[in-house]
Amino acid sequence: MKQSIFLKIFFYFFAIIIALSALITVFSFRAIRLNYIDILQERLKTTGHVLIPRVQGFVNIKDFSGLEKYVIETEKKTGDRITVVDINGRVLADSENNPDKMENHMERPEIQEALKNISKGGFGHSIRYSNTAKKDMLYFAMLFNDSKGNKEGFIRLSMSADRVNGLIANLTGKIINLTLFILAVSVIMMAFAAKKISRPVKDLENATRKMSEGDFDALVNIQSGDELQKMGDDFNHMAGRVKMLFSELSTQKEELNTVITSIKEGLLVTDEKGKIQLANDSFKTILKNTGFSGAAEGKSYWEIMLSPGFNALIEKVLKEKTALSEQLEINGRVYLAGANYLKETSGAVLILHDVTGIREFEEMKKDFVANVSHELKTPLTAIKGFAETLEAETEEESGKKYLGIIIKHTDRLVNIVEDLLSLSKLEAKGHGVSFEKTNLKEAALSAVKIFEKKAAQKGIALGVDIKENDFYAKADPIMAEQALINLIDNAVKYTDSGSVTVSAARENNQILISVTDTGCSIPKESLPRLFERFYTVDRSRSRKLGGTGLGLSIVKHIMMVHGGDVTAASEAGKGSVFTLYFPSF
Repeated sequence: MKQSIFLKIFFYFFAIIIALSALITVFSFRAIRLNYIDILQERLKTTGHVLIPRVQGFVNIKDFSGLEKYVIETEKKTGDRITVVDINGRVLADSENNPDKMENHMERPEIQEALKNISKGGFGHSIRYSNTAKKDMLYFAMLFNDSKGNKEGFIRLSMSADRVNGLIANLTGKIINLTLFILAVSVIMMAFAAKKISRPVKDLENATRKMSEGDFDALVNIQSGDELQKMGDDFNHMAGRVKMLFSELSTQKEELNTVITSIKEGLLVTDEKGKIQLANDSFKTILKNTGFSGAAEGKSYWEIMLSPGFNALIEKVLKEKTALSEQLEINGRVYLAGANYLKETSGAVLILHDVTGIREFEEMKKDFVANVSHELKTPLTAIKGFAETLEAETEEESGKKYLGIIIKHTDRLVNIVEDLLSLSKLEAKGHGVSFEKTNLKEAALSAVKIFEKKAAQKGIALGVDIKENDFYAKADPIMAEQALINLIDNAVKYTDSGSVTVSAARENNQILISVTDTGCSIPKESLPRLFERFYTVDRSRSRKLGGTGLGLSIVKHIMMVHGGDVTAASEAGKGSVFTLYFPSF
């Protein structure tokens, strides 16, 4: 059960006061007892000094009967028991008992203490049980000397400890009564103090509860002039700030909801377990078109969409905690899906962008290019043929010059058309590709042979650096060789001196074929665009060398067909390296 702060403060103070009262009472009893015993001992000491001269007189003349009468009469006057003991411990006289029947007192604690304290006056005392009196007694012993200054004996005075205990008992009652009175007053003051301290805390508690319920106008008014007042002022300031921030947050949330709702792309957010936390209207429209009805929030992503690619994408993002993008086909439409891992919630966010129109336009563009290229091939072949015939029949040098220019550019157009047709075949669905066990070393040797004469004319060392013969890949041999031909062609074209080398390696179930040249390097900013259609680093040189700007794009598409990849790396002053990644057979 929860206790209030008032009770906690009250009980803490109450426990402290009880403990202090108990300690003060106990130590008071002890101090009063010791002080009272000291007073009684001083009185016995004074009485002893008064008795010593008379006792010495009786002892010197050995009048022990007179000594006994003297101590008995003295006890009647003082009320103190008096015992005279010689230096050997023999009892000479006692005011209450026959000395002849009493034991030797030499070993009594007070006698021994008096002997030890000779230098301090020869006094000794003790409180103990008396076998003679059959009760606790307070004893005080004094050493006295004879007329010559020699130790002669002891005067021992004693009284019943009941006198001490009686006084202590009387004082105990008074102290306990006083303690109870102080305790009662303290409890009242404690209750008042605890109430004064707890009231502001209670006000803060009530205001905090109201704030947690959404009432940001709940304030406190504490005028205690201490830290609690400062705490109250800080709470009021905090309440104002929270109200302002909550208002801003609400506004931002509304704006965010408006933005999310107005986004044309489908938006989906899941938690770490795949439960849908948010789906905007566009995504719900996509779901509706697939036949799903009902609320998406709270369901798992695989429950709402029967698309293997969609489910695999989100599953992979959540598992690998990374960002991925794929093209998905959902209910006859094509979407570019981008998914990212959310570190803060360990969930995922997915955006579906409908690219159906773009893909249809691209298909139309590909078809157009393919058709145009096909239609251009025949007339270009005819133009080239007639131009070559005219060149052979013309004897004028000026005519041959112009016909040579026509033939040169016709060849360039023919090359572009052929490359475009090659790209169209690679991009077309169901194009004829025959995958088989292909020896890439043989493909490299065959491709290099084509350019040996051209390399020799430029003074370039062209060769294949592949020692082993078992570099087999699952590939179309014609396409694989075409990819190598395009890379070697570029390397020889753009290398003025040095070498072009074809090498091979194995890595992660892949065969890597690299074409390394020492030609002009490729600027770093151009590397990402090398495999785009018609992209050239140096247009003027490319045109001069007869390049179409499609060779690397064809290589890229060939490797995509094979499920592989192609990469390019270049270092200023050292040349370039193009690497083909084929799946190992």
